[in-house]
Amino acid sequence: MPIVSKLDTAVGMKLSCYLTLHDLSVSDFAARLGIGSRMTLYRYATGLRRPNAAMLARIHQLTDGMVTVEDFPVARPERPAKKAVSTAAVPKKRLKKKTYPDLSPVVQTAMQDLGDRADYQAPHGFWLAGRPVSLPALIAAANQVRVGMGLAPLAYPLANPLGPDGRPQESLQQAIGQL
Repeated sequence: MPIVSKLDTAVGMKLSCYLTLHDLSVSDFAARLGIGSRMTLYRYATGLRRPNAAMLARIHQLTDGMVTVEDFPVARPERPAKKAVSTAAVPKKRLKKKTYPDLSPVVQTAMQDLGDRADYQAPHGFWLAGRPVSLPALIAAANQVRVGMGLAPLAYPLANPLGPDGRPQESLQQAIGQL
């Protein structure tokens, strides 16, 4: 065990210094203290957490008075504040406006109803959830969203109009036969 001067013990030392000086691991000293978690002792040693009065007395006793109550911070160190997110300030997806001047009003409505899930890239076509889709499939997906929101489905050829339960009322072959 290293020699410690009377000056070192009179001034006191941080718990982390004590552990280093005595070549003790956090796990070993936590076991001596009777702490189940070595992470708790690590937080004591780094100043992220202050021990309660009983634990301070136990640490003082086990370190032969080398680590004192004054060696622990009184208040928690400042942490950066998290940004508060107000749900009132977040617009609903339906209100988010993307403009697609090349598309018909029905298709523009479908794109707005689907929000960030849908996209249109002029040479490549329509995308839904990152995958290419046909226009009727895009309208059908928008109709499912609309029925879920209590809105009327969009009328579009081959898009399988939805009933009040959100399921297609007619098959694709029936829709093609009506054209």
